[in-house]
Amino acid sequence: MTVRSYAHLILFLFFATYVSILMVAPFPHRELVLHALEGGLVGALADWFAVTALFRRPLGIPFPHSAIIVRKQRAIAEQFGMFVEEKFLHRDVIAQKLSKLSISKYVARFLQDGTYREQVSVLIAKSMLALRTVFFTPALVGVVSKGVTDAIRSYSLDHLLTVIKSIVTTEQYFHPLSEKLIQGISRILEDEKDEIRTRVKKSLPWFVPSFIDEKLYEMLIKGMRSFMQEIAGDTHHPFRTKLREKLTSFVTSPESRSMLDGIRQQLLSSPQWVSFLEELMLAVKEKDISPQQEALLAAALDEFLASMSHALLEHQATLGRVESMLQDLLLTTSQYGKHLVRELITDTLNSWDSKTLVSSIEESIGEDLQYIRINGTVLGAVLGAMLYLLQQFVV
Repeated sequence: MTVRSYAHLILFLFFATYVSILMVAPFPHRELVLHALEGGLVGALADWFAVTALFRRPLGIPFPHSAIIVRKQRAIAEQFGMFVEEKFLHRDVIAQKLSKLSISKYVARFLQDGTYREQVSVLIAKSMLALRTVFFTPALVGVVSKGVTDAIRSYSLDHLLTVIKSIVTTEQYFHPLSEKLIQGISRILEDEKDEIRTRVKKSLPWFVPSFIDEKLYEMLIKGMRSFMQEIAGDTHHPFRTKLREKLTSFVTSPESRSMLDGIRQQLLSSPQWVSFLEELMLAVKEKDISPQQEALLAAALDEFLASMSHALLEHQATLGRVESMLQDLLLTTSQYGKHLVRELITDTLNSWDSKTLVSSIEESIGEDLQYIRINGTVLGAVLGAMLYLLQQFVV
């Protein structure tokens, strides 16, 4: 049985008992029992009326101030929306709640889960590509161009030279670099054979026969080819060692730093540099992105997020700064959008038909309202008996 059924049963039992006592012969304390039953009946009926009047008209009779929820649906919706906005989304309430959370740590740990991080990376990549035509406005292009230029201008040349030195001095990187250099020299020799022949001929006296010019040219080309093949076949060739020494010496010299700085300043001061960045961003904006390119972007983002989450958990100072930034962002966003929450609540409650609204409220608090009826019945019976005893005592 439901609590509602129990409340109805208690009301019926009180009424049946009251009628039965009226019909039987008098017995000791009969009046006390009758007064208790009368009080219980009055309490039960009054609370039944009050509970019923909240949702509908009792017995279908249009009593004043009945069916309150149905009649006041719009006002209830507006007041409830305003209550949530003022009490739950107030700036101080949100700030106090955020201060107890560790959002940045939660985000970092969330991103360390490979499955979730991959989903986030794919979502960000798709969003970036879908919205790039909206984001790449002339103003944004100008801001990004300036940001890239300032970043390159402030980038430490010492760090760049250190990277170049590690490439030159590390066999893992120097070997393929030297291979490419040797192959390039070999291709130049082959491509410029005619120019070499002409220069050999011009460098010899006029009286030297032409067949000797050609013979010297062939010897020179053959010797250079043999030398390049010898270098290519020997990873420890003295030429490679001297090449590494010269490159290392150049990279560590003040001249290299000065040269790189001059190249950087000349590049960044050139009008063509800004045009290049703008054309590059425009090309990205208008280019059709293939699924393979989208996957590469998602993979790069996944790697970045993994590195970022690890760095956040390792460096408490950075974690604290990110935490402060996230809290400010969420606080500002909540205050900007809280009226939208209020409107959502108000419009949703107003869109419900009366039966849906009444059913939802009854499902939430209906059981407690039925206990109020039961409590009213019991309390009425107790008060009825007490009033009878007080009357007897006074009289």
